[in-house]
Amino acid sequence: MFELIRDYGPEAVASAVQKAHAARAFGADYIANILRQQQTRRDVQPPVRLRQPELNELATDPLSLAEYDALILQPRKESHDLPSSETESTQSDDDEPTTRSDSRRRGE
Repeated sequence: MFELIRDYGPEAVASAVQKAHAARAFGADYIANILRQQQTRRDVQPPVRLRQPELNELATDPLSLAEYDALILQPRKESHDLPSSETESTQSDDDEPTTRSDSRRRGE
């Protein structure tokens, strides 16, 4: 961490620590990665030009990520919420290996 502070400065490291904490990513490697990403310049690339001119003229609707967020952020199903066919054992009690105490109870 001291090396990161020396290389990037205390303010940048503090900001990266906050971002890492928010992402629940703990460790100097995560913080270093955040700092490198912040330093990297990202140029806007021009749209890809396709060979068929009519395809270049197609327009798409603006994408709303709200549906994806709703899907991702919905609570995960617990095992007791799953249909019984997914949680029941396929092995019956009779298939269990017998133990010493079982054999005494059965009179074996």
